[in-house]
Amino acid sequence: MDRQCPLKSDNVIEGLGDDPVVQFSVFLENKVGRLSEFTRLLAKNSIHLMAMTVLDTTDSSIVRIVVDDPDQASSVLFLEGYSFTRTEVLAVELVSM
Repeated sequence: MDRQCPLKSDNVIEGLGDDPVVQFSVFLENKVGRLSEFTRLLAKNSIHLMAMTVLDTTDSSIVRIVVDDPDQASSVLFLEGYSFTRTEVLAVELVSM
């Protein structure tokens, strides 16, 4: 069965902006209220979460986030002493048909 993709490759290329999508991986202690504290810090600095996942263990967790202002997030996380990495990622928006 021959299926065609409803999106042409040039439509996908046109949709790419100049700014890459940046994902932060932030180390947090696995303690009650730590995630709430972290997200309140972002909100206080007008940094909006676009995506988030959490990988936790007994002692610690890695919170992966995509935000609307990566440069501001880098500054805030650095100034507040968080351990984090910043990585460019490929993001795909799926549209229901």
